[in-house]
Formats: sequence, structure tokens, C-alpha cells
Amino acid sequence: MHLFRQLTRTYSASLRSRAHTWRSMILAVWLAILSPLQGIAAAATIPEAQATAAYLALFTRYIEWPETEREADSPHTPPPFTIGILGHDPFDGALEQAFANVLVQGRPVVIKRLGSAAEARICDLVFISREESRRQSSWLSELAGAPILTVTEVETSLKPEAGVTLVREKTSAGSRLRFDVNLPILQLARLKVSSSMLVSARRIVRPIPERG
Repeated sequence: MHLFRQLTRTYSASLRSRAHTWRSMILAVWLAILSPLQGIAAAATIPEAQATAAYLALFTRYIEWPETEREADSPHTPPPFTIGILGHDPFDGALEQAFANVLVQGRPVVIKRLGSAAEARICDLVFISREESRRQSSWLSELAGAPILTVTEVETSLKPEAGVTLVREKTSAGSRLRFDVNLPILQLARLKVSSSMLVSARRIVRPIPERG
């Protein structure tokens, strides 16, 4: 339960100004991961768009981004932390609610709707929905190596191509949202992920050891 306590402390200040429903929603998402038998019922009542938005908000607390040239050039006025929704937008305003009054690494959050990977290269986090499955691989290839957390969603994650992949996992109670982590992709993007987040992952793709 260490991560659950850490989550509560991290979000206590920013969540005071939000509606009770969002506080309950974000905590329920992690409860479903950390204590499945207790949390599945609570998480099952959360609309998928809001659960996905809550996940993205939580990921920003457990991943560290490298300093960018924009930050180095203006240390006293850091640029906004930019989240891009690439292609189809499934959130219907839920993402703005999840990041209301939230700072990521001391930076205010800006959310953009984008139509191409070229536009997305200015972002710190890029989300691609399952509705964009045909274009997903090409977009991810164009973003590879940039200091961007790429997050996608699929029904089953056999070969995750993004840094983090959200997966709808079937359970006896119905289904719940879990996530897979691809460490080689995160390392290529120079992103550092907390061990607390890795412990909660459904699956971790690790680097292949080099043969001596």
C-alpha cells in the first residue's frame, strides 16, 4: 500500500480544489491496481474516458522528464507541460478536469488536439486512442527517441509499441483498465519511471541483455 499512501500525499493539495467525484475517481483507479478485490467494483463505476484521464494524471507523478532546451533557455519562466491528443479525442473534457490546477515538474499543463506526429513533437506526453489503431504504429515511429511519454490504448497488449499501453483487462466482475510499460522505449526517450509505478504495472517489457 506504499504507492497508495504516496498518491494520497502527492495529490492532497491539488485535489482540495476539485470536485469530490474526481478525488474519488483517481483514488479508485489506483485502488483497483493495488488491491484488485477491493478496487474493481469501485473502478468499474468510473466512465472509461475519466478513468483514462485519471491514469494520465497519475503517470505524470511517477515519470521524470529530462530538461528540454526550452526549459534551459528560460529557467525562471518554465514552458508549459504540453499534453497532445493525437487524432481522435475520446475524453469529452475529462482530461482538462483531471489536470485542473495541476503542475507537472513545476510546469502548468496545456492540452492540445493534434492531427500529425510532426505537430506532436513539441509535446511532453502524447495520447493515441484505440480508434487510431491504423495510424498508431507510424505515428509512434515518428515520435521514437523524442523526450515524449507516448500512451496508447488497446484491447490486448501483445507487443506494446508505446512507452505505456493501457489495456482493458477482463475480470470476473466485468473489466478494468490496467497498463503495460515498455522500458526500452522510455529509456530511448530519456524518461525515468518510478519503481512504485513499475510495481503496479500489469506487464513490463525490459531491455534485452547484451551478450558478452
